[in-house]
Amino acid sequence: MTQLMMAEGSASPLSMAAATVNYFYFGGMANDSQSNLAEIRRQVTWETPGTFSSAYLNVKSNDRATSTFVSRLNAASTNLAISITSSTTGDFSNLTNIDTIAAGDEVAAKISTGSAGTTFNVGAIGVLFSATTNAASRLIAGGNLNITTNNGTFFYTPVGPNSTNDATEARRQVKAKTAGTLANFFVYVLTNGRTSATSVGSRVNSLPGGLAVSIGSAATGFFEDTVNSDTLVKNDLICYFVSTGTGAGESFAPSTMAVDLVTTNNSAQYIAGGGIQTFSAATAGYVPLAGNMTTDTATEANIYIQAGVAMTASDLGCRVQTNAVTAATTINLRINSSTATQSLSISSSTTGFFDDATNTDVILSTDKINYIVSPGATGTTLTIPHITILGTVGGAASQDITCLGISSAEAIGTHIFDLSLLLTGIDGAEAFGTLQLDLAGASQEITCVSIASGEAVGIANLDLNILLASIESGELFGDAILNYNQTIEIAGIDGAEAFGALVITVETEAADGTTVIYHFRIPWRAQRKPWHYGTISDD
Repeated sequence: MTQLMMAEGSASPLSMAAATVNYFYFGGMANDSQSNLAEIRRQVTWETPGTFSSAYLNVKSNDRATSTFVSRLNAASTNLAISITSSTTGDFSNLTNIDTIAAGDEVAAKISTGSAGTTFNVGAIGVLFSATTNAASRLIAGGNLNITTNNGTFFYTPVGPNSTNDATEARRQVKAKTAGTLANFFVYVLTNGRTSATSVGSRVNSLPGGLAVSIGSAATGFFEDTVNSDTLVKNDLICYFVSTGTGAGESFAPSTMAVDLVTTNNSAQYIAGGGIQTFSAATAGYVPLAGNMTTDTATEANIYIQAGVAMTASDLGCRVQTNAVTAATTINLRINSSTATQSLSISSSTTGFFDDATNTDVILSTDKINYIVSPGATGTTLTIPHITILGTVGGAASQDITCLGISSAEAIGTHIFDLSLLLTGIDGAEAFGTLQLDLAGASQEITCVSIASGEAVGIANLDLNILLASIESGELFGDAILNYNQTIEIAGIDGAEAFGALVITVETEAADGTTVIYHFRIPWRAQRKPWHYGTISDD
């Protein structure tokens, strides 16, 4: 599954000085004051194989010489690069190149700013990640943490810049919006003066999770748990923890924590978290889709990010920590600077978790998305630790199917498709064999959703769940009964990919009045022109 990973999401454009090198996470959010650091401070070990593609960034202001963005693997620049021409602003992307990610790769992003000028501000950075198997979101939390408490346990939001060692777990818990698995826990320890071991890992429903690493006294660097995991059901509460041992108040500074949220339903969870954000009564604020839980009360364009992939957004949720606003507050998803369907209504002075379990929104790959918090008009303030939403790829996009020569409307349908279907010369619903078709029973119907345009049937890795309806002459998909003097013609196949053998059953009447049944099994072969499977006649 392909999903958006945000490298940067902040309340105001991130300003970078001239002729500097600036490193970022792919997945979390880099603090404004910490983008120009050693690369190791922004590297995260990636244990789920897959690919990065469609890098994107939005430049808000720029009067410098040409600047460059590039993804980094194992401290080396890759082909996934973007050039930002001198003094230009707006959306920039690389839709051509792909980075292949192997288990164990150290991943980061880099912007090298041009010389001269006075300003270079970036609003959002993103990249698409496609896991080789299932869907995997890398939830990354960074921050300037420094723990000196002995025998203490502190809690952290799974995404965003955690700058506070919070002893109250509820403030840092995020509700899982889908069933899944937490795996591949990672932590980078910047400095460690502790004289005893420190534990870092996952928490689920206010209990120790299965993921944990033990960091010995004075040990620093990267630590992982790639063996254990946590199985989640929807609405489980998750966060990270750090537990110190005995000592004399020595410092322990974890710089980065990360975990994979793996799902089997093509879904990824987006979380804006880290800091607990304060909103004032009667003052609306825009919040990024994911990354830093901050707000911009003036300019939405500083906040939004381009989706990069078509999806269905659902399960909008948040936690309200404190609430002294004495009128109803609403939180909405925003698409292209317009209020979307999903909405949370927070009554006067109420706190806790709030969820929209009913509404959904269709998001196109080019849509700009973010949240808006609209506090009630009276009272003072409310605080929100996080906002989150679920994005599901497949079955959501506004897409096209092309069918030619279909006389009885019977040959359209799929559940999840990234391709266009091109059929020609099909006179009576006899179609083209089978590939992982779900054809149960004689009474079937067609479902037509989410057909992407531009690709031909025959592209590999099809995931077809096809149901047929309106078959006027009784022919079944893949086991067709042809009418007399009828020709099947199939075109648009771009290579050797097979739909399986075409089995045709022809029932006709001989000259003496007896019924004659012919069975033809025709193997599919690569052919870049329409195939004519023959015309049925008395011969």
